[in-house]
Amino acid sequence: MYSLIPHDSVQKSVALALTTVNKNCRGETPYANAFFKEMYGRSKPNKSEIIGLFGNAYTFIQIRNMLDLFLSSNGTAKTFLPLEFTHQAFPSLKLRDEARGDNHFELLSQRNDNLGVKHHNAHMTQIEQAEQGLNGLLPHQLSDWRYEYSDTLSDTELVNLMMKWYRMRGGCIYEAAYYSGLDSLALVAELSYLD
Repeated sequence: MYSLIPHDSVQKSVALALTTVNKNCRGETPYANAFFKEMYGRSKPNKSEIIGLFGNAYTFIQIRNMLDLFLSSNGTAKTFLPLEFTHQAFPSLKLRDEARGDNHFELLSQRNDNLGVKHHNAHMTQIEQAEQGLNGLLPHQLSDWRYEYSDTLSDTELVNLMMKWYRMRGGCIYEAAYYSGLDSLALVAELSYLD
């Protein structure tokens, strides 16, 4: 019976190190020592070998301690080892990290969609409130109404609501065509002189 040994040198060294330590666990950092012995033929590799695999951001002792923690947890412990190395040592971590990234993106997209719907609904509520506030107003009260809603509604929305108010009061269609080309401030000035 033959065991499956990975072809990749890092994966192979990880697998053999885990097997070696499980058989005879000893030393302060047995997993890291076993990994180095499988990878480089000795438990303390030279500086160029360490830099080639782990970079030069940490000392050998820091790398050895992080590596031991990482390997003893089967890749689940959070360490500052390079992401490329962790994905190479345990390929399933790459798939997990990609899935987390995808899920995070989906959550952000859903949140943005929900916020968009919430803002749209809030704006539609503001339009309805403005329209209700406009009903029953006399022409000379339009200026105060426009001032109240000018920060929350666009000029086009204000004009459309005032034109609807004008038509509901029985306004002439020919005058409505003239009024619809005005901005909200000019329209208030024109409509405030109605009977």
